[in-house]
Amino acid sequence: MIQIIQLKEVLRNKRFLLFTIFIPIVWYVMMTLTAKSGHFFTDTYGYIWFMASCLMGVAGNSIVTFSKRMNNGRRYYVLQSKISHYTLWRFGLDQLVVQIVLNAMICLVVVICGIVLQTLLIDTHLLLAILLVTTLGIYFSIIGFSLGLLLSGPVLDAIGFPIMIVIAILIVPFSTIAHDGFVQIISTIQMIFPGYHLYRILLNLISGVSIQKPILYFFVSMIGTSLPFIWLTWLRVIKKTNALTV
Repeated sequence: MIQIIQLKEVLRNKRFLLFTIFIPIVWYVMMTLTAKSGHFFTDTYGYIWFMASCLMGVAGNSIVTFSKRMNNGRRYYVLQSKISHYTLWRFGLDQLVVQIVLNAMICLVVVICGIVLQTLLIDTHLLLAILLVTTLGIYFSIIGFSLGLLLSGPVLDAIGFPIMIVIAILIVPFSTIAHDGFVQIISTIQMIFPGYHLYRILLNLISGVSIQKPILYFFVSMIGTSLPFIWLTWLRVIKKTNALTV
């Protein structure tokens, strides 16, 4: 019931519709139409731009929008955790279900757009890409959950755009464009985070190369880089709240 209420509230949010659905679709359409008109469109580009477009919407929804929603309801749910059995962890899990549904909807809308433009085919590559993007959305939602509880509303408003820039830098596969020294430094930093390995999985899959190693690196980096956020949230918010409740 709580998930349905939260889902309806998000879908009525005009900012959600604009920044996490409309803008990614416009970007995807512009990239694919430009490539087609320039006669350099390939299936590989189609998959990469599809994934980039989905990640644009998923990251905006899971980190920026979700962290703000968490921050706005933080006091209420802290109070609920003190006077009832509805803990912050339970609230976070309920919200995670909502996030998975929303992120799947973002991917579905982009898929429909790709089918209309005849730039995507429903095959195992596409289904795996959707599954991986949705999984990465869980990772982003964990970060958004932590930021929403750890930071104040004004701080979240101030860092929303810079966060999206940082995420874009960590996700965009610069190594597929250039190979100079600066790009190598950026790529080395990117390898710490799961977005880099997501593109490796897709490119290996399209090329017929084994995807076992990049999938392993994907999950290891996702778990490793999310643990500090979980630890800080537990230490600074949830542990203190539990202590006050007891």
